[in-house]
Amino acid sequence: MLALLAPLLLTPNLDDDDRDGLEDWLQPEWIDADDDVLLLDGLPAGTLLEVRGDAASVRLRLGTHSIPLDVPWPVPDGATLALDLGSFSARAELRFTDAAGTLVLARRVEAAPLVLPHPLLPVTAVEVARLDEGADGVSNRALVRAIETRSPAPVRTRVIEGGRGRWLQDEYEYGVAQGTWSRLDVILGHERPRGVDPWRDLHLGPDRAVVGGDWLWLDNADGYGNLEVTPPLPGHPWGRVLYGITSEGPPHQALLDLLAEQPQAPTGIDTSWLCVGHVDELVSFVPDPSAPRGFRALVPDPAAGAELLLGLDPDTALPRHASRDALDGRVPRPTVAALQEDRELWAFNERLAAIEQPHLVDQLLDLGVLAEEIVGLPLLFEDSQLDGGGSCGAAPVWPNPVNLLSVVHGDGDVVFVSDPSMRPADAPVAEDPVAAAIRAALPRHLRVEWVDAWDAYHVLGGEVHCATAVQRLDPSARRDPGARRDPG
Repeated sequence: MLALLAPLLLTPNLDDDDRDGLEDWLQPEWIDADDDVLLLDGLPAGTLLEVRGDAASVRLRLGTHSIPLDVPWPVPDGATLALDLGSFSARAELRFTDAAGTLVLARRVEAAPLVLPHPLLPVTAVEVARLDEGADGVSNRALVRAIETRSPAPVRTRVIEGGRGRWLQDEYEYGVAQGTWSRLDVILGHERPRGVDPWRDLHLGPDRAVVGGDWLWLDNADGYGNLEVTPPLPGHPWGRVLYGITSEGPPHQALLDLLAEQPQAPTGIDTSWLCVGHVDELVSFVPDPSAPRGFRALVPDPAAGAELLLGLDPDTALPRHASRDALDGRVPRPTVAALQEDRELWAFNERLAAIEQPHLVDQLLDLGVLAEEIVGLPLLFEDSQLDGGGSCGAAPVWPNPVNLLSVVHGDGDVVFVSDPSMRPADAPVAEDPVAAAIRAALPRHLRVEWVDAWDAYHVLGGEVHCATAVQRLDPSARRDPGARRDPG
């Protein structure tokens, strides 16, 4: 009699139990204590096992001996087989026939899907690197201190010396694969000749797998700041992966191929008009109990930025804003009046407001985001200049509030936003009119923490989100996006 059983979801054996830097799938003699095991009891003598499907990514072992999968194999009486998979695309069927050739059992095995947790899930840890002031020539102590003291979730830090770590969001992307019996934490990484990985101790060991070690970080498009995940949308209970299509193209094809095989339907967003071109500059998602599905999509709004700037006191000195101009080789603009009178700046943002921003909104609507869920944050862009001349693309005049760090937690939802510094140097952020406008546009239940990212990140093209990474709960713990909630 044929037994029909549900498929087994197995986590690929890509972790590193013995911490030797080599994934366990590449060590045929290594049988891990955490291998998924298929117990075969009560099969009659003479039963044959045949494996159909992706045999190259399936391994069966009896004791320390691998079982050949190219021909039907006789199963010893009472045998216990160790079964593991070698990729996230592995799909196979185990077929057991009796001595007469009758099929008695068929069991499908599949790799557990790789899922990137969406931003409504609670944060379990925040990571941020401390810059070595001697090596980097700049300090990010204020940013690190603000996150350490104000984050409701635990914070991990590492001291880094140039190279790896400053742009932590670009270094790694955390995911998870949940199997029938086991869970695998997955770290998407890169092959980068930029020094020792300061987070290596967190990424090696049982039930943790680094994927993408052979993907080179060739250009800006390959940084993981160029990946975002939407909250759950109709037909996509785990959310959808978004990536930016920069002026240099999309991210590494191997990454896109991997994500395309998983359930989050990756899709590209046009970021080619930006200087850096990462999708986290154009959209982020934050919880909002008053929203139709419990979240808002934040996007930059050049029209609101222009209206805001026109209403500012023209005599306000902006000493910090000269640093970006000096970096670009442009004439310093130390006052609000200089911005208000910059005809090139106005023309540039009029074009963005008429073309690029509506196009971005249309792309989000096509994904299934509702118009009322999209919130514009006031921001102006300038045409950033390359060192050798020519345009790099759009860069924010004041720090981009869309590029924020969202920490969803049981103790309260907090967003860390880069201080816009649109006020005199001796004035507190509470007196910054741009900060007030950003705060007014954000969901009211959020606690907003302003952080100084100017010298260490903003003048180099990044903000607080670029400087950090987060780990979140398993996607099965997602918040229910379906019901309308009353404001808290």
